[in-house]
Amino acid sequence: MLSGTEARIRYLTVAFFAQRVLDALVASAEHGDDAGLKPALELAIQELKTAIGSGSDDYQEGSPRAFSDYEQVRTLDEVRNRAEVQQMIQALEKLAEDLDGGVPAGRRQLDEAIEFFCHLESRALRNFDQPTEALPRGIHELCKASQRGSSMTPRP
Repeated sequence: MLSGTEARIRYLTVAFFAQRVLDALVASAEHGDDAGLKPALELAIQELKTAIGSGSDDYQEGSPRAFSDYEQVRTLDEVRNRAEVQQMIQALEKLAEDLDGGVPAGRRQLDEAIEFFCHLESRALRNFDQPTEALPRGIHELCKASQRGSSMTPRP
């Protein structure tokens, strides 16, 4: 079982990842600065592919992975379903291809990516602030009843 601190660190890892990508996307959208965009896109593509199970296991030693644990993948699932994540991966790959070809990043594509990563960062920070989901109604009573029942002798 994870401690609260460990779970919270995992959420922060996702938020930090989203912020790194956002910084490059916003710099490109607002200032036309594409210098850091290509590495950010490559990172985002690799991490998102890993999250949905279509990425490779090749990764830089010592680098934290944004989606290596349940809490991290669940955070992504709370933002978008797998099909939508796959569409975002394809959009990011298209942006990266355009940059390789000398084509400046399109504003619409940048805005969609910015929206996606803003939602991801916000959800990760929300989960950081509230790391456990509320228990369903009645679960406390069920647990108490179960504990009382286990101390009783079994009936014939």
